[in-house]
Order: sequence, then structure tokens, then C-alpha cells
Amino acid sequence: MSLVRLIAGRAVGGGGVLLVVAVATFGLLAAQPGTVADRYDDPRIPAATRAALRAQAGLDRPWPARLRHHLAAAARGDLGWSVARAQPVGEALRRAAGPSLLLGASGLLLGVLGGLLLGTWQGVAPGRPADRWTSRAATVVAATPDFWLAMLLLTVGAKWLRLFPAGGWPRDAALPTALHHLVLPVITLALLVAARVSRYHRTAVAGARAEGWARAARARGLTPSRIRWHHLARAAAAPTIALAGLLAPMVIAGAVFVEVVFAWPGIGRLLLDAVQARDVPLAIGATLATALAAVVGSVVADVAHGWLDPRTRDA
Repeated sequence: MSLVRLIAGRAVGGGGVLLVVAVATFGLLAAQPGTVADRYDDPRIPAATRAALRAQAGLDRPWPARLRHHLAAAARGDLGWSVARAQPVGEALRRAAGPSLLLGASGLLLGVLGGLLLGTWQGVAPGRPADRWTSRAATVVAATPDFWLAMLLLTVGAKWLRLFPAGGWPRDAALPTALHHLVLPVITLALLVAARVSRYHRTAVAGARAEGWARAARARGLTPSRIRWHHLARAAAAPTIALAGLLAPMVIAGAVFVEVVFAWPGIGRLLLDAVQARDVPLAIGATLATALAAVVGSVVADVAHGWLDPRTRDA
């Protein structure tokens, strides 16, 4: 299968994923007690005003009609009005998308690079004491909940050592100040990604090391450094890149907790606020944004894997 057909097939599948995500988000919020209009249940507000506010939120219609309305509007690119934020959902998402993209992309990139380097170093000589202890440490980090690791780094880096800010992101600050606020959240995500990538890449490098062509390269007198980084690391890179695409949803899900712990003004924080306020349009918009990022990450990984290893295009 060509790369164009691969992309087209993944895009169709991604559209189905977005539809399921939107319906599931609406259903889960509709099943919860309370609505976004509860904030207006104040006897000091006239009944006519409360009814108008409920109508503005679409709560005067049955849930099937509301679901059809939300899906039709989303298909046209209109994500609706956020009652909790008193602004269009698209505007709220645009303000939150930049910080989320910066955090997620930085954490994923650094984690993948760190995992590739660490996995290659482990895989070229598996079984050493250093390799065993590094693998155990990676297992512990990979099994650590996202929010717990974030709180641990926050306590150590901001409270005990006082090296980094406790949270937030000053939008109008100078670049060094903004990057200073970014360090702890990025390290949290990068550690989670690197722990998984290194374990997978170590196995791939160790398997490639046992292949006949690797033994032949050693017999030809190639230096260990050239064998390690030019041959073994490249041979094992394709499946690891595919894994990086599968980790994109994990990074996005983990970023929700990381953004909350570090008070990061991203889509994850926006999603939590929307769920707490029962703001259905905002919750659907934020969920679709995170699902779209996960789908795009998966497609990019599939395309990169197919480009690096043409044999997988027919899979």
C-alpha cells in the first residue's frame, strides 16, 4: 500500500474515532447529576432569566436533540458557546492550544530522544549490572502514576531545592522566564516517555545485535561506535518510532494531570474545568482537540514507520 493510501485509511479511521469520542463525552456528561445551568439556580435571579439562560445552553431540549445539534455544529466547525467561560469554545481552545502543544511536543520529543539514546546504550551490551539497574529504574518510572511523578518533581524542584517555579505560565514574560516555568512539566512527561521508549528500544537493539549482518560488521573491523550508532540504532529505530506514535495518547492523557499539578493553562486544564462545570460544548471541544492530537500523532508515526521500513506498508 502506498503512503497516500495509508494516510487516507488512517484519516478515515481517525474521523470515526472523533465521532465516538464526541458521543461518549456527551453521554457521560448527560448521565451525571447537575448541569451547567445550576449556577443560575438562585432565587434572586428572575425565573424568566433562568429559563432564557437554560435555553441558551440548549437544556430546554431533550438530550437526543442536543446531541444532534452538537454533532452537526461540530461538523461545520462550530463548537458552540461555553457558558462557564462566557466565550466561544473555539476561542477558549485556541488560547489553550499553544501551551498544550508546547508542553506535549517538548515532552514527547525529549522523551523519545532520551529513550533512544538510553536504549541503544543498554542494547549494545545487555546483561551488564548497569543495564539491569537502568532497566529496573525505567520500569519503576513507567509504572509511576503521572500525577504522582508530577507532584514529586514539584516538591523536589520547587519546594525543597527552589530551583524552578511552582506552576503557571506567564504568557507575556520574556522567553527565559517562560522556559523556566516549562522545565518541570516537560521533565515529567519526558521521563514517562523515555522510560517506555528505552525499554522497547533496548530489546530492539539487542535483537538487531544478534543478527548475522551485525556479526559481519564486527568481523569487517568496523568500530564499536559506528556499529552502535550507525547500524544498530538505525535498524531498531523504525519500530521505536511507531511506538512513539502510540505514546502520543499517553502523553496527552498524562498532560491533563501534569497541567493540573503545575497550573499549566492548557487544554487538559480546560477539560477538567469543563467537566467540573458540566459545560458540555466546552468538554466536547476539549476532548475532540485531545483526540485529534492523538490521531494525528498516530498517523504521523505510521507514515514515518512506512517510510523507514517499506515492508510495513502492506501490513
